[in-house]
Amino acid sequence: MSMGNALSEQMAQKVGEIKETVAGISDEQASKPKGEEEWCAKEVLSHLCGDTDALSLYEFKRFLEEENPDLGIVPGRLGDSRKAVPLSELVSRIESDYAEIGRFLAEMK
Repeated sequence: MSMGNALSEQMAQKVGEIKETVAGISDEQASKPKGEEEWCAKEVLSHLCGDTDALSLYEFKRFLEEENPDLGIVPGRLGDSRKAVPLSELVSRIESDYAEIGRFLAEMK
């Protein structure tokens, strides 16, 4: 198995773990942090999605071309529009975006 295929499989496994972790959590629960200086589940998932989606394939390719690409992701800033996004949609975005990245990785030798 190539390293790209192994990475793709690991990524798919991690997405599965995310889905298991948030299964059964309501949007209300996902919007409440456990502690004062902690992120809520929606903030964590939104961070994984970035501003519009997960690390886009364009951004992911930048890791191959640049030493330390600035992706413009600011932790802890969940915009009002993101707060309104249902938990299921955030999980769906992560699943589809990271599947695309997994396919990219699988093509690497």
